[in-house]
Amino acid sequence: MKKRVIATAVALSVALVLAGAYTGYQIADKANSAPLSAEEPQQYGVGAVGSIAIPGYDKLTFKAGESIQYVSLENPAQNDCSFIISIALPDGTELYKSGLIAPGTVIDLLRLKNTPAAGAYENATLSYSCWSVDADGEMTEINGANTFFTLEVIP
Repeated sequence: MKKRVIATAVALSVALVLAGAYTGYQIADKANSAPLSAEEPQQYGVGAVGSIAIPGYDKLTFKAGESIQYVSLENPAQNDCSFIISIALPDGTELYKSGLIAPGTVIDLLRLKNTPAAGAYENATLSYSCWSVDADGEMTEINGANTFFTLEVIP
């Protein structure tokens, strides 16, 4: 009886490892082949253990002269950390900086600090600062990433 329980546990463990490997290959293949789009962010995992999913965008569109923009930015639900997201023009001018965004949260109203003129800004930056609560209950910056996109500002 004891041998049957051990054999079942070993078989179940092997099946779980194989299922995890298969899922990982499927996700990696999808990430490598899917183009970025304006409507749907492309997910990137950073690191193998305790990875952080960072959304990347090919293009975002703003309306010229308006400090309120309706653009969706998210912190994917699988993350264990909060984000602070900043948007800057290629020259470094910061247009937007969020507060802490919890995992699984989407913000869709941005209040800009600066309103850019109409035009296309290639290599604008989306900066992600990743924050976690440490053992003492303090917020600690754990990582960060910059992604580049085209900001289209329409009249």
